[in-house]
Amino acid sequence: MCGIVGIYKLDNSTVDKNVLSVMTDVIEHRGADGAMILDSIYSTN
Repeated sequence: MCGIVGIYKLDNSTVDKNVLSVMTDVIEHRGADGAMILDSIYSTN
């Protein structure tokens, strides 16, 4: 099983990676594949 967490901000402010890390830790028990934090898929620059 797997899990995905994310934060989508409409005001383009920075996402706190520590919050994402805590969210990932909470669902760690769902799978043994490890964890990864992807900063963004699309560049707005």
